[in-house]
Amino acid sequence: MRRLTQDVPRRAVAVLGALGAILVAVPWFANDYLLTVLIIMLYFAYTGQAWNVMMGFAGQLSLGHALYVGLGAYAAAALYVHFGIAPWIGLAAAIALTWALERGGVPAWWLLPLAVALLLAGSIRREARRIRVGSG
Repeated sequence: MRRLTQDVPRRAVAVLGALGAILVAVPWFANDYLLTVLIIMLYFAYTGQAWNVMMGFAGQLSLGHALYVGLGAYAAAALYVHFGIAPWIGLAAAIALTWALERGGVPAWWLLPLAVALLLAGSIRREARRIRVGSG
């Protein structure tokens, strides 16, 4: 741990520690709306950093992050909608599912056609609805 923080100023470590403590305490004090906004904000920060590392530093396009996050979100939502399983239990099941797929030898590129097909299906449905509504 010492090597990780040896070149970081103590003030920055203290500020990051305080920010982490605040983020851990927020769910007990914030209302549902603020909590939802913070979750979305932190998710987009994670996604932006993943893009930054993969495209900015490595120069590679990687859809693996989005694929596994989307698969986990879909699994948790499907468990809630179809079976009434609480989102926190669904989150654990989604983590187990994505971990099992990754460890079971299912590379992200095998699931990529499914992700693209789902994106295209949504776009086609939206365009068909727009054409139908616009022509009437």
